[in-house]
Amino acid sequence: MLREKSCGVVPFREVDGEILYLVISSAVTKREHWEFPKGGVEEGEREVETALRELREETGVTEVELLPGYREPIRYIYRRAEGLVLKQVVYFIGRVKDPTIVPRREEVKDYRWATYEEARRLLRHGNARELLYRCHAFITGQPLPPRPKKRRRRRRSRGSAQVQPGNLPTASPAGQASVAAHRAASPTYTTGAGQGSRAASPDPRAADAANVRRRRRPRRRRRRRNRTPRPPADQ
Repeated sequence: MLREKSCGVVPFREVDGEILYLVISSAVTKREHWEFPKGGVEEGEREVETALRELREETGVTEVELLPGYREPIRYIYRRAEGLVLKQVVYFIGRVKDPTIVPRREEVKDYRWATYEEARRLLRHGNARELLYRCHAFITGQPLPPRPKKRRRRRRSRGSAQVQPGNLPTASPAGQASVAAHRAASPTYTTGAGQGSRAASPDPRAADAANVRRRRRPRRRRRRRNRTPRPPADQ
């Protein structure tokens, strides 16, 4: 599995006591996809440098202050031509001082300053919504909620699928006696070479017919009603 790493910023600003988040619509994907500015880490860059560079290249925002003490990594898997890719994106929170946006049309189709509820509706993926939820709690001074735990699938060992003869369950004495009685009552036939014999399987059609006869219920006789005889007609 291939691995990638990107860094980004969750930009926000306050207008009349209300927090607005900057979300962008990617021009790279065919379907409409809203997200926060992010991009790949170049060689020799630190995470903060990559996040600020991608924010500047995609939105034109240069005057931004990163809030100290917040670093949120998220991971997800996606598919491309080379195969599956495990991607890690590290996000920081940035307070935007100058709200002027100059989007890069090769990467950004549209942008919007949205409230928390609007941004939550625009973000389609669950990890992006969880990121917004945790960022909003950090900005407003609320305690950060615990990260949701992902269920890990248990890997089966190669030898677990093969059943060893010594591990087969043994029948009870009563069950063994029943099997022996059934084999003794079954007819036998000899092989063409005349060596040995084995139990011949009964005819399935005869067995089905016998089961049907056993399950068939006797017909109920209809009771005749005592009808009053009609008087003879006058001749």
